[in-house]
Amino acid sequence: MYVAALLLATGVALLLWHAASALAYYALMLRRSRAYRPPKGAFSGTVTVVIPTYNESKIIRGKLDNVASQWDPSRLEIIVVDSSTDGTADEVERWSRGRGLPVKVLREASRSGKHAAENWALREARGDVVVFTDADCEWSPGSLRSALSSLAAPGVGLVTCIKEPPRGVEGTYRSLYNVLRLGESQAHSTPIAHGELLAVRRDLATKLGGLRPGADDSDLAHRVAMEGLRSIALPDAVCREYVPGRGYFRWKLRRAQHLVEHMARASRDLPRAPKGYRAVLAWESFLHLVNPWLALASLASLVASAALGSLPAAVVLALIAASMTLGMARTWALEQLFLVTAMVKNLRGREYVWEKVEKPVSP
Repeated sequence: MYVAALLLATGVALLLWHAASALAYYALMLRRSRAYRPPKGAFSGTVTVVIPTYNESKIIRGKLDNVASQWDPSRLEIIVVDSSTDGTADEVERWSRGRGLPVKVLREASRSGKHAAENWALREARGDVVVFTDADCEWSPGSLRSALSSLAAPGVGLVTCIKEPPRGVEGTYRSLYNVLRLGESQAHSTPIAHGELLAVRRDLATKLGGLRPGADDSDLAHRVAMEGLRSIALPDAVCREYVPGRGYFRWKLRRAQHLVEHMARASRDLPRAPKGYRAVLAWESFLHLVNPWLALASLASLVASAALGSLPAAVVLALIAASMTLGMARTWALEQLFLVTAMVKNLRGREYVWEKVEKPVSP
């Protein structure tokens, strides 16, 4: 019974540590997000929007319409980097002729990963600001203008969006993460950015060597923050992203693999991170790289204790199971599972060119 009691105490302690650390950080960022007033400036330069594509022929016209509606066409350059087999590049060129708006199409001979496509476009870009985006998302009205205004403010080096939450587990996840991104932006910078809208000065992105494989969007945001500039998300730059039905879990795991790789790499910069950003980076590194293992260790200890006949351990496990009927608890548990699985998979190697996951035509 001594062993069962020890396992019970260990399991409960780890569970409380896991939950309390996450809740404490969320509460702190919620307070900061409510006080957040994004910096604004006056932007009058030119913009290059970069769209990497792979078999997006069904949705690319809508994406181009969305981009073209956001900024003065005379100061807008659009670059599409395409490696499709479904005629996406041809659709882009037909749209360009029909709208009378030039689009530079860079055709890749073979797929080499999103970061490689974006870096090719960065070398070709002529805008003062480069905005990276995905084909399978839509910017809400005014999002680009808002991003450019904040990017023109002193001390800001990179701007990203928040995501409009859909229904279900993904919606709960994004609602939580939006609070964190805005709260971190108020503190200094967020180390997690979104490729649906990622705006950065072209000279700065070039100086930093462009984008790196993995979570290229978040990695660039982190490196900008390490330069002493702010990488911020905006409450009025909102993106709606298409979410897959079939293949959802594979899609989430892929993203988790990139995210934990990014956080592991970024965490090495903690000792020299700028004041303000250092605390954010430390918390996010802990929550992504350590906290999921606390949950797993807690569960293992409680199961072992219950197997040895501990009734209190069985009660705690039953309470945990009952909490899964709550959307927020279920979402959090799934995220911990994705993060642990991603860390294990990353031990076997990295993948940067992924099988396409089909998504609905409308978000």
